[in-house]
Amino acid sequence: MNSEGLVLVCEDRNSKRPYSKRFAATMEIEEQKIVSTAYQRTCDILSTNKDKLEAVRLFYTLLVESRS
Repeated sequence: MNSEGLVLVCEDRNSKRPYSKRFAATMEIEEQKIVSTAYQRTCDILSTNKDKLEAVRLFYTLLVESRS
């Protein structure tokens, strides 16, 4: 415990964080929610725009082939 009464949570001896294990667990849960939501949103956007992505891929392929 440091002078402020907080537990220092460490992943290794060189990494100290001035917050409790409980708060660290709460942050991890929130991080997982944010990443999961962002991942799902990304998948939805890619699925919705699959035809546009395919058009870009074809254009890029043609562009690269034309330079060869």
